[in-house]
Amino acid sequence: MAQEKRNRQFKRFSDLGLETVETILPRWVASKGPRFATNFLEYQLYSHWSDIVGDVLARKLTPMGIRKKTLYLYGLDATMNQEAMFRQQMILQRINAYAGKEIVRQLRISARLWQDPDTKDIGAVKQLLARQKQRAQHDIGRAIRQTALSGEETQHAAQLAQKVDDHELGQAIQRAFQHHLQYNKLKEQHDWHPCAVCGTLCPPEQTYCQRCSQAHADKVHEAVAEVLRDVPWARYPEVHRYVPECTPALVSIVRQGLVQQLAREVDVRDHQSMKARTLVMLYRCLPPEQLTEEKIERALYSLRFDMHIPEGYKFPKRYSVISWGKKTKPPRHRDQVE
Repeated sequence: MAQEKRNRQFKRFSDLGLETVETILPRWVASKGPRFATNFLEYQLYSHWSDIVGDVLARKLTPMGIRKKTLYLYGLDATMNQEAMFRQQMILQRINAYAGKEIVRQLRISARLWQDPDTKDIGAVKQLLARQKQRAQHDIGRAIRQTALSGEETQHAAQLAQKVDDHELGQAIQRAFQHHLQYNKLKEQHDWHPCAVCGTLCPPEQTYCQRCSQAHADKVHEAVAEVLRDVPWARYPEVHRYVPECTPALVSIVRQGLVQQLAREVDVRDHQSMKARTLVMLYRCLPPEQLTEEKIERALYSLRFDMHIPEGYKFPKRYSVISWGKKTKPPRHRDQVE
């Protein structure tokens, strides 16, 4: 009975030893139920808030919680609050792209801080993640040490150590090589297979190792960027025809990166150059025939903080660029014949 318990424990450690924390955590979170998974995803959003919206907005706006897909923010800077609401669609796009699904549909900003905000335990969540990572790393080491090597493998490691004159260095090399053999043997016992490109062992559900997967992802990323450079107004369906492996989230991320890159090259006062018009087409997904002066002004005004700002330049008033309210007809002349 005790032996069976040890075998089950060893198998559990072995399984953990073959995976990274990034693959363990999603299954662990999913096993806790949908409500826990949703709360965990929200805490991840709060923890990486500055990475998602940028340091400037993160310093002025603090997330308090999500209710019915509405993200409530605490902010006292009226100017920054208006800017956040004006860029609401971009912020929502970044949040949902980070989460991998739609978790937020609108923003609400308040000058009153909740008595019991959801972010009060964010420090505890970070400590929990750190403990989970430390425990997983500990289990990996134990599983590797318990993997037995054959006599030939042990002899091979000893022969490598004998080629070094320094005895201590030779022993260190022998231990490191044995550890490498044990780890690879443990992987093979759980159906790991050689990478299709470089031959490095990778999990059974993956075709490529981590390095080759990253290289492949970079290739897809560059292909999407190339399409958007040629056709700035292209949306996901058009991009997908040229790059079948892309996803909506990837197209959104690449578009945001190109917008920020191009915005730095355009003067904030420039509304007529080809670069400025290309920036608007890329940002608003508008084809050239749909560009108007009003659309260009509104789009570039929303990107003004990302654009090149000359020294001493003062931004125009918001309402001088963007008109609000219902448009009224011009008054009729008194002498006009009815």
